[in-house]
Amino acid sequence: MKKVFILSLVLSLFLSPVAFADTVAVDLATATADELKIARDAIDKRLAEIRLANAPTIDESFLITGSGTQILPGIELEAPLSRFVASCDDSIKVTYYSGASNKESSYGVFNTRNSHVGYFDNPTSISSIMVETQGKWQLDFSPIGLMDSPFVEGLGSYITDVFEAPSTPFIVTITLNGESDAGYATVCLYSFDKNGNVTYSDKAIDHEFVYETECFDTIIKPDSSAVAYFWNVSCPAGMQWSITAK
Repeated sequence: MKKVFILSLVLSLFLSPVAFADTVAVDLATATADELKIARDAIDKRLAEIRLANAPTIDESFLITGSGTQILPGIELEAPLSRFVASCDDSIKVTYYSGASNKESSYGVFNTRNSHVGYFDNPTSISSIMVETQGKWQLDFSPIGLMDSPFVEGLGSYITDVFEAPSTPFIVTITLNGESDAGYATVCLYSFDKNGNVTYSDKAIDHEFVYETECFDTIIKPDSSAVAYFWNVSCPAGMQWSITAK
């Protein structure tokens, strides 16, 4: 029995004497070398288009976007502090390799509505990154910069920029809007000292299941060893939040 190899391809730029519109039909038992080469070239071209369409992109702010399972090249995090935020419209697992021993560190996000946050408290050389998912995703490895005050708003999980440590206590109001994406939310405050050592300072909100718009007040207290603070917000990817003055 003859084996017939039939492939349907989108070949808008494919031109050859034996091109068959959008379909390449090759009888493997009788095809000539030229016909097999034309079919192979058409397949390679289409595969290249698919790989290009799915290839991750990275911009100058260390945002990497893509879809599906990918193995990414490494990046150099030269800032003293960098954030790590993984978000996806499906469940996702992110693994990266770093350090002289190429140590593996793994972050997993398994709730389709959630994203993951973390931070690097030293310059870090990442040799490769593995993303395992069926969905569209974004990774944020951007440096943590400076902001003028502790007041900030956002969407989904995030590590904020740092703000100067207060000299006196004051109250902030944390507002979470779960109307479009209800789920657990955690808001933590971290500080770092003059040597760059990061310390967990306070958990303002711990696993509150937010269905609607809810507000929480928390006091930021001076810490003699802290020179600056940043917020760690972990919540569903579609949840809006804000941290404002009371």
